[in-house]
Amino acid sequence: MDRPQKLEGTYHLSMESNETNLNEALTKYLTTRNQTDGFEVQQELSKFARWCGRDRLVGQITPHEAAAFSELIVDSSNSQTEANRRGKYLKDFLNFCFKNEMAKASLAKHVRVRKTIKKIAGKSAPRPSVVDLTADGHKRMIEELSTLRDERVIVAKEIRLAMADKDFRENAPLDAAREKQGLLEARIRTLESSLENVRIVESEALTQKQKKKLIQIGSKVTLVESKSGTQNVYVLVNASEANPIENRISTASPVGRALLDHSKGQDITVNTPRGEIRYVIRDVN
Repeated sequence: MDRPQKLEGTYHLSMESNETNLNEALTKYLTTRNQTDGFEVQQELSKFARWCGRDRLVGQITPHEAAAFSELIVDSSNSQTEANRRGKYLKDFLNFCFKNEMAKASLAKHVRVRKTIKKIAGKSAPRPSVVDLTADGHKRMIEELSTLRDERVIVAKEIRLAMADKDFRENAPLDAAREKQGLLEARIRTLESSLENVRIVESEALTQKQKKKLIQIGSKVTLVESKSGTQNVYVLVNASEANPIENRISTASPVGRALLDHSKGQDITVNTPRGEIRYVIRDVN
């Protein structure tokens, strides 16, 4: 039987390195963990296994994939401490695979948790502001987040397929998949942050304004342009809910800002690139 050879100080060749898949390696590794953090470790490493593919051979995992997943750890963590802890779980697992000759190379060194949580003048970053949402907008946001999280798996598969082409210098599918992944993760972070600080607009203060028919988030407004007589119906929403196609306009938009705290029958003036436009508020619901 050929002896395992060590190449360049980091590579081992063995039969097991060609036979053990991620699911099997994870099962073996978890038996070595203590019960205090075993569940959290299992959850984190299961994400890595799903991202790479549970049936994927450990020896086929590339340094780039280890580095890419560590970026995802940073992007999806709420604090630097959490990112460091999750990164350590992955490093320990990859070291275990290498030491037990399940992997051809030590991938742990490619897991780098960059620092993103910064302090300004010795003070913690300001707390995120409250996001006011309508009940319908809250529901839509939750549904979108669920859809995007499912799409993560699809994008990860696209990246793995694109990486099958060993020539990374001109790999348009890989570049496109990575760009798509970046946009996807950015949107997920935005939604998660908004949902963590959401306030459904049904507070007593807003209820009092609604009784007075003052326009607020959630109001349905019938607006008539004074000069042309054109009539449109809008629903005022938070910027994260805005959808011009559905006539859901943000309270941060020029029209939305002008409408706030007004009531039926009042005139408003909106400053636009075309100049000032006057509207009459025909109805408020």
